[in-house]
Amino acid sequence: MKERLSGVSAQTGTVEEVIGAHAATPQRESELLTLVVELDIRGLARFLSHADLQRALKRCCVRAQLNLRYSQGFNPRPKMSIPLPKPVGLASSGDVLCVRLQQQGGDLPDSSAAAAHMKQALGAQLPTGITVRAIYLIPGKITLYPRAYTCTFSLKTCATQHR
Repeated sequence: MKERLSGVSAQTGTVEEVIGAHAATPQRESELLTLVVELDIRGLARFLSHADLQRALKRCCVRAQLNLRYSQGFNPRPKMSIPLPKPVGLASSGDVLCVRLQQQGGDLPDSSAAAAHMKQALGAQLPTGITVRAIYLIPGKITLYPRAYTCTFSLKTCATQHR
């Protein structure tokens, strides 16, 4: 399913499906890049709320010296989003962070080398319990919407004896 919302390509599916479909469409020359980061959230980091997680990831991106694109206005903020908020207290695998970057110069960087460098730089700044699974560097604007959300719960029970 593909829609056009305010000039941004909005698609549903897995991260790989959306990126593959976006790469197949012709792109006009743009100074924008979208960095899509897949994260694993475990340990005490799973207790971060959506707002706290977004604030922590914003700070990590700034510390990693990514060339962030900022909003226009009195209080500029980095253009980034987490399309699907995670419930507090649940560990997750495959959370997605979308970050808009500004290209340096006018040349599109070698995506594999640049992605590897960004993965290393961002991974070094993340708090304990959050790790980077994969990074995708995509030319232009892209917004991800999850198509399906699956959960796997593991419950531990205590055996009690009744007399």
